[in-house]
Amino acid sequence: MARRIAELLGDGQGPVLEIGPGLGALSLELCSGGRPFVAVELDLRLAEHMESALRDCPRARVVRGDILDQRIGSLFPGTDRVTVIGNLPYSITTPALEWILEQKERVGRALLMVQREFAERLLAKPGSKEYGSISVFVALNADVRSLFRVSPGAFHPRPEVDSTVLEVIPRAFPGTSREEREEASRMARASMGTRRKTIVNALSRGLEITTEETRAMLQDARIDSSRRGETLSAEEFVTLARAWMRR
Repeated sequence: MARRIAELLGDGQGPVLEIGPGLGALSLELCSGGRPFVAVELDLRLAEHMESALRDCPRARVVRGDILDQRIGSLFPGTDRVTVIGNLPYSITTPALEWILEQKERVGRALLMVQREFAERLLAKPGSKEYGSISVFVALNADVRSLFRVSPGAFHPRPEVDSTVLEVIPRAFPGTSREEREEASRMARASMGTRRKTIVNALSRGLEITTEETRAMLQDARIDSSRRGETLSAEEFVTLARAWMRR
């Protein structure tokens, strides 16, 4: 499975960043191609193990610390776009994804292994039970594709859940500014903070504005106030964000 993931890199020579190499099953496959390679590991004992394991890879190095405290520009000085790879623990999947997309100008793509349920949330469509604010955030900032599923038997110790390998290609939602995307994500969080509420009630509570102000904003955005937040598309949240910014 590690080899299958490494083969997704293709024959290029661009730099590779691995989040949380652990014992290095994937790292050894990644550094064997001679690319510039950095592995960031929080656990000091595992980092020490990886420094020894990668000793024969001249273009590889290990950085000790939390990936969320790092910047790609510091790890890879220059302008080359980086491929980010990682088997992400559930507890940091959202922060790590946000970290990657915040630096989209330096990321060519990311190959991420996540829990299957989380992958379904990223790929969910409006109106589905998996659809939520994280679905909107990703739609505003990247193209996401499911590559293949990984069974629990590929791991030791064996987890209780399936995993999915995703390809994430950062890109801005067409025709939007950074501020509009950030406000659209904020609208999504506010409107879906309490599921099953109409969007007028959820937004009024989430944005701490009056119901009358919320209705006026929805009317400006041409969105029916009786709809629920989880039925709105990313494009509609952009429209809503623009109405909010015109207030």
